[in-house]
Amino acid sequence: MNDEHVRYETKTVNAIRGSEGKTRSKMEQDGWELVQQNQGAFRSSLVFRRPKKPLPKKALVIGGSLAAVAVIGILIGAITEEDPAPVEKATAIAKPEASARATTSAVPTPSATASTGAAAASASADAPAVTDAEVLQVFDDYFAERSSKGVVLAKAVSQVRFEGGIVQVTFDPAKAGITRDQFDYINPFPNLASFVASPIAFNDEVGNRIRPSVQSITTIASNGAPLGSFTHDQILALNELDR
Repeated sequence: MNDEHVRYETKTVNAIRGSEGKTRSKMEQDGWELVQQNQGAFRSSLVFRRPKKPLPKKALVIGGSLAAVAVIGILIGAITEEDPAPVEKATAIAKPEASARATTSAVPTPSATASTGAAAASASADAPAVTDAEVLQVFDDYFAERSSKGVVLAKAVSQVRFEGGIVQVTFDPAKAGITRDQFDYINPFPNLASFVASPIAFNDEVGNRIRPSVQSITTIASNGAPLGSFTHDQILALNELDR
C-alpha cells in the first residue's frame, strides 16, 4: 500500500500507568498502529492510527451496474415513447445514475483520494485570495460544531485570533463549567495544537485552501500559559500532506 495516498483514522486511548503494554497489544490486534505515547503521573495517553478501509470491489461493480441500467432505461424510453423533447426527459431520468455514481465515488479509495486532492489543490490555486476573516470562520465553525457534539475542549475555547499567519486559540476551562484540574485530566492531547489543527489537517477542499495561509498554530490558557504549538510543517506531517 502506498502511504502517500492512504487516509488514516486516529484514536486516543487513556490507560492507567503500567497497563500501556496490554492496551497497545489489544489495539494492534484490531489493526491499530501506535504513533504517540505520552505519560502522565497516573495515566498515559496512547494515540493510534490505522488506514481507512476502501470500498469493496463488489460494491463498485454493483454501483457501475446500476448506472448502466439507468442509461439503458433512458434510451428505451426515448425510442418507444417518441418524446418530442428527449433531452429534457433523459435529464430527469438520469438522476439515479448520478446518485449511484456519487455513492461509489464518495468512499476514499487510494486513487479517488489522489484525484480529489489534486482537484482541490487546483481549485484552491484558481480561487480568490484567502482572507483573515475566512481563516477565522473555518476555525470558529469547527469549534462550534465540536461544542454542539458535547466536546468539552471545544466548549472551553474562549478566543480565536489570526494575525500574521499565526492562529492563536485560548482555552478557558471556566467557559466549559469545569476547573483547571478537571480540564487537564480530560484533555488527551499533550499538545493542544493537535486538536486545533483538525479542520485544516486533511487533503480536502477546505484544508488545501486555508492551510497555506497558516504558518503556525499556538494554544494558550486563559492565564497565558502555553498549551502547545505547531509549525506549518508539523501540520503537514499529521496526515503526510505536501502543501
